[in-house]
Amino acid sequence: MQKSLSTQPAANQESLEIHIHPGESTGSEIIAPGVKSTHRPIDYRLRRPHFPKDIATRLTDGLVPAVLLLVLTMMMDMLIYPIEATAKGEGLLVYLILVLALGVFALEKSTHSGSTEIGRAMSGMVAGQFFWHAFWIIQLMGGIELKPQGTILMLGLISLLGLTLWRPVLPLGVKFFLVSFLASWVNRFFINHSIVQSAGADLFTWMFYATGFLALAGVVFGTAYLIYRAEFKVQRLWAALGIWQSALVMLIVALKVFL
Repeated sequence: MQKSLSTQPAANQESLEIHIHPGESTGSEIIAPGVKSTHRPIDYRLRRPHFPKDIATRLTDGLVPAVLLLVLTMMMDMLIYPIEATAKGEGLLVYLILVLALGVFALEKSTHSGSTEIGRAMSGMVAGQFFWHAFWIIQLMGGIELKPQGTILMLGLISLLGLTLWRPVLPLGVKFFLVSFLASWVNRFFINHSIVQSAGADLFTWMFYATGFLALAGVVFGTAYLIYRAEFKVQRLWAALGIWQSALVMLIVALKVFL
């Protein structure tokens, strides 16, 4: 018994096309009864900034070390010329020995395993400042004036050596010491070179002024990083190091301009 198959003409291709006009429903949406749409219009109004709950602790951990290091740096700088004027070279030699002794003590504390991580980092920054100050005193006593090309090459060599040993060898305290020492050197070299060059050309004078604004931007950026990103105390000390160096440059430029 044969079963008859009814054949129907195939639908025209144009009749299968579905035309959907904007704003019309296709009927394919399934909307559960009693459930409201969660779509909300975008609010473009400015909102109040969301500060972390531990903002006071973050500012204390970052700004207090930066201020203390800034005061220490300015105090050590102001001691050099009175000692040189009163006690001449002998006084500078005694001052150099004292600064070196303090630097060696702080560097040893930065590598001491019994100290806390924060203590080692702080000791490393202080040691970097002491050793840079001793290096500057040696230049003054010996009448050594490094040319800009030589200074850049020495900085590049020390930086390359530090980057090579950074991860596999250097402990945390020595990392802070190295960055503190190099940052102090770079800042003083750049500021002194800008002061010399600004005496003869207006372009360098404006560049010297721009350095102060860049340093101010560094302070603002470091403070913002301290508030919003620095969740751990070590990160806050890195921010403190940047704020300290930026504030030092800003203060030197301000004293040069207004005094």
